[in-house]
Amino acid sequence: MRKVVLHNRWKRVLFSAIKNLRPSDLSYTIFLGVLLFISFTGIATAQEPKDIGTQTVTVVKSFTPTVADADKIKSVPQINDSLELQKKQIAYTIFSVPVASTFTPAKAKAERVKKVPPPVLYNTYAALGLGSFNNAQADFYTSQEIGRDEHLLDVAFNHFSSRGAIEGTPLETNFYDTDLQVGYTVSERDREWGATATLGHQLYHWYGLQPDTFTEAQVTALDEQQNYFAAGAKGHFTMEDSFFKRGELAINRFWDALDSQENRFIGTVQWEAPISTELVDFEVVADYVGGNFANAPLDSIANTEGIDFGHLILSGGPSLTVIREALTVNLGANVTYGMDLERKEGTFSFYPAITASYRLIDDQVIAYGGLEGGLDQNTYQSFVDSNPFVSPTLLIRPTDRQYDGFAGIKGQWTSNIGYNVKGFYRAENNRALFRLNPQNTARMD
Repeated sequence: MRKVVLHNRWKRVLFSAIKNLRPSDLSYTIFLGVLLFISFTGIATAQEPKDIGTQTVTVVKSFTPTVADADKIKSVPQINDSLELQKKQIAYTIFSVPVASTFTPAKAKAERVKKVPPPVLYNTYAALGLGSFNNAQADFYTSQEIGRDEHLLDVAFNHFSSRGAIEGTPLETNFYDTDLQVGYTVSERDREWGATATLGHQLYHWYGLQPDTFTEAQVTALDEQQNYFAAGAKGHFTMEDSFFKRGELAINRFWDALDSQENRFIGTVQWEAPISTELVDFEVVADYVGGNFANAPLDSIANTEGIDFGHLILSGGPSLTVIREALTVNLGANVTYGMDLERKEGTFSFYPAITASYRLIDDQVIAYGGLEGGLDQNTYQSFVDSNPFVSPTLLIRPTDRQYDGFAGIKGQWTSNIGYNVKGFYRAENNRALFRLNPQNTARMD
């Protein structure tokens, strides 16, 4: 910056001029304005630009700000104003005057909801159908309450038959299949018990003949009709809020028109016991089947000695069910003892009983899988139910289902449409398979 320097001579001239001027004169005001303008002009023109160069700033320590605790300053402002108005105290009283009113509030009424009539439930139905080949089907069921308590009497009757002839065979081909079931159940607050009795009759004919095998006289002499009869009784007992859960006993007898007979007894007991925070279920099953066929095997030349069979299966084991939100796991195992009563041979076996399911999308997509096994009892009655044209000369043994691994996906698309995709791998011993009996022309009877 340059300084404005005035010589002494000019200083004296300016001072003398200022002294001779009066503040009230117009010339005094003009003079001061000119003097100020000269001063600012000199200052502005005295500045010259100067290059300060380039400097480098080095940060020795990084910036690490911190937040310090701060207390709010409590200050009460004081008003010092002469015009401040003082509040005037007002004293007043309330003068109440009763007002007569004839208004009476009405009681609120709930809005009425339209009642939807409940679905009509029937305790009895009957159906009858007739079709081609003189087919006939009849179904009847009724459930009646007895007394005021929950005592129910159930009666079911089913019949299916056909009297139509099949072309190409000279033998009879009609069949009958009739079942009658009567049950009585008593339900109480914490227990239930009941009993069921069944009767059944089936009539079939072995009508399959290979051509050019028998003469017309031999065909006429054949007795191709077979009759099956079944009778059974079953009782059960169930309890709630008790370590004992269920007990069941079933007795069945099955026989045919060729002096074949079979008896079966099944007893089951279930109970549960708490272990830590979980409940473990236990089940013990005793399954006995025994009988005989009056006819000898077809490969025998003489039909003099029949076939006897008898098997006893005892199995039991624990089962633990774990439920965690969408995951359900059932962990269990079975120890089984199977004995062939005719051969006097018995063996112990161990089978897994593990299943699991996981809800991926509620009830729409459910993934499941498991690994199971067991010793399955085979009976003459179960074979007839699967194939009524079996020969009364069977070799009956239990099926050893060593392991059965499976996995799949199931779900519900709509309220009445569902799906189930499953794959499995199974290993079995002594599985029953149906095969054609060989023709034995040397058999004497």
